Amino acid sequence: MNVDRLRYELQLMGKRVILTPILVMLGFAAFAGLLAYLHVMPARFLSGGLEMILPLSAGVIVTTVISHDPAVELQLTMPRKYDVTGIRRLSLIAIWTAIIAVLSSFIISLLQLTFEPVRFFSKITLLAQAGSSRSFSSQAHSHLVSISG
Repeated sequence: MNVDRLRYELQLMGKRVILTPILVMLGFAAFAGLLAYLHVMPARFLSGGLEMILPLSAGVIVTTVISHDPAVELQLTMPRKYDVTGIRRLSLIAIWTAIIAVLSSFIISLLQLTFEPVRFFSKITLLAQAGSSRSFSSQAHSHLVSISG
C-alpha cells in the first residue's frame, strides 16, 4: 500500500477519525481525575473505558465513514472495488484505535492505575470448599448426635 494513498484516505475521512479516539480517552482521563479528587479509585473506570467505550467509538467512526462517503457513486464506477476501499479505511481506523489503546494502557500502567479483576473461578472454588466443609461438619454433628442420643 502506498503512503500517499493512505494519506489521501485519511484526508478523505477527515479529522473525526484521528480526533475521536483521542478525545474519548482524554474525556475518560478528565473524569478519572474527578474520581480521584473525590477519593474514588478510578482504575476500574479507566479499564472499562479501554475495554468498552474505545471500541464502541471505533465502530461508530467506521459506520460513519463507510456510510457517508460523498463520492460513493464515483467510487462505484472506478475499476478498483469499493469494498477494497472500505476495508482499507476500516484497517486504518482499527490500527489508529489500537495505537491509542496501547498508549493509554501504557500511561495507565505508568501511573499505577491498573485494575486487577477478581478471579471468578477462585471465588467459586472458595465457596465450594466452604460449602463442602460446612456440609461435612453438619454430617459429623448429626452422627455425633445419633451416637450420643
